[in-house]
Amino acid sequence: MFFALPPGADPGPSQTDWIQALSSAAGAVLTLLAVVVAVIALLVERSRRRQDVERLENQRAEDLEMLSTQRSEDLARIEADRADRDAAQARLVMTTLDFTPGGRVDAITVINHSSQAIFDVETWLALRDGSDIPGKARWSFIVPALSATFGEKNIAPPDTYAVPADENHPYAAWVEFLDARGLRWRRCHLMEPVRHQRPTAGSATQQAVPEEHPQ
Repeated sequence: MFFALPPGADPGPSQTDWIQALSSAAGAVLTLLAVVVAVIALLVERSRRRQDVERLENQRAEDLEMLSTQRSEDLARIEADRADRDAAQARLVMTTLDFTPGGRVDAITVINHSSQAIFDVETWLALRDGSDIPGKARWSFIVPALSATFGEKNIAPPDTYAVPADENHPYAAWVEFLDARGLRWRRCHLMEPVRHQRPTAGSATQQAVPEEHPQ
């Protein structure tokens, strides 16, 4: 049985309208999902780019640090090699002590074993502990130059340098000189040579202070 609608009445939404409405809603949802996916993809891409930039910056910082460390090591090695070359001649300048039977320091011998002369050679006696006491203020002797290859000078210090009878001799022979390159060195016996800057005031060529070593 069919019922007829009164004239002018609204028949209401048809099936086609419902389908169109659902399609529109679905399209809107899909559009929204597409926008959300696009935004998420953009954020992910930005995050990846930021991570890539940070990784590149970290890698660059590590590379710079590595280069800086390598450069520092190279400079240190170059400096050590230069210092070793500088001291090559100074290592060949040696001192020895001779004693009388009575226990007095009889002579200081300065020997230049290098192949080049040394200049402004000053020698003195100090304690063996390396404290440089009494040092040059008490007595020293200067030789203008020592020739190359076994150039030798024997120097007799004052009689005040006597060795106490109840102990080993406390003295060591120190020497200070200019090498062939104009570098000033200081050395005690076979110790490693040390670069030295002499004060502007010069010392006397030879001096002795009347002072007895404490017995």
